[in-house]
Amino acid sequence: MSKLTDALIEYGVDIEDVKKRFVEDEEFYRECLDMFCDDNSLEQLKLAIDKGEIQEAFNAAHTIKGIAGNLGLTPLFDAVSELVEDLRADKIEGALKKYTNIELEYEKVKAITKI
Repeated sequence: MSKLTDALIEYGVDIEDVKKRFVEDEEFYRECLDMFCDDNSLEQLKLAIDKGEIQEAFNAAHTIKGIAGNLGLTPLFDAVSELVEDLRADKIEGALKKYTNIELEYEKVKAITKI
């Protein structure tokens, strides 16, 4: 196993599922992971929360959720899923706290990309 695979497993990724989804192509997975970390959806989410823009926050959170799900980043996916459901119900109270949890998980993912 590669160091990346080991780090992903430690993070909580179902590596067998990810391998199937990415047809055993670790390099392609790494490219997608890097693109995700370079994406500005997290910044868009924070800005929208700060402005109280529920629809914009929902769109950004939903994007993060979808990509995290496709990449098998379960802890990040779980963290953002809570916020998506609140925003879907037009509830923005508590969003900043949930954003902080999302940001922590995102930082863990970014650390994995440095491996």
